[in-house]
Amino acid sequence: GGDGKFFKLALGGDVEVESFTILILSYKREQLLMQMIKDFDKLSYLHSVVVVWNSPGNVSHNLVWPQISAPIHVSNTCNF
Repeated sequence: GGDGKFFKLALGGDVEVESFTILILSYKREQLLMQMIKDFDKLSYLHSVVVVWNSPGNVSHNLVWPQISAPIHVSNTCNF
């Protein structure tokens, strides 16, 4: 909840409304990851989602990422 004013004041108040980024470490369980990302879209003040792909191999090109109001960035850490 809240309207972001608390965070604005606590963090220096240099922008209209403070926002946040969610960082997720992912290891397999792609369907759970997709559902979590869909649920994040309900959060106010979400700036972006960063997924650190830690599963063996590359991210599947067949994986359908949910469309949410914030950008989703994926970093692939395992290339073996």
